[in-house]
Amino acid sequence: MNDIDCMTFYEYELRMRAYRLKTVDDEYRIYLQAWVNREIKAERRKGKTRSEPVYKRFEDFFNYENRLKNVLGKKLERKPSSRAADRYIEFMERRKINGEL
Repeated sequence: MNDIDCMTFYEYELRMRAYRLKTVDDEYRIYLQAWVNREIKAERRKGKTRSEPVYKRFEDFFNYENRLKNVLGKKLERKPSSRAADRYIEFMERRKINGEL
């Protein structure tokens, strides 16, 4: 409380701005969590009446080890992917090179 009494108006405005920015960050995390909850419940249709979860294991949704390696700057091991995924990756890289993205 003593800090508030000694603050200049400029310092008070800075603290208020920081508080409002922190509030926006908190809101972002809440909405991001809601989005993740929606994604984790996603299901893929199998036939007319059946469906199965898109993510069967947590590691399919979030690979902790690869994320750590990415953050620490270590080279990631690339797991085998489908041909369709490889073609899509090539397509996106070509778009990036051509300046479309």
